[in-house]
Amino acid sequence: MSSIPKFTSSVQGTLGSVETKVDDVEDSTSWLKRARQMLDEGLISDTEFETIKARIISQI
Repeated sequence: MSSIPKFTSSVQGTLGSVETKVDDVEDSTSWLKRARQMLDEGLISDTEFETIKARIISQI
């Protein structure tokens, strides 16, 4: 199983933070959809999906 990238952002003032947060959420949504697809295809277990989901959500 490939590792999930850590979503990081640098603080560049209020506007920069907001833009970065939006990007993080969009990236997180893509990763969650990908993980769900892998679960549906039987490539990962329910436990692995829940672990991935928790890791992604904690990075938002």
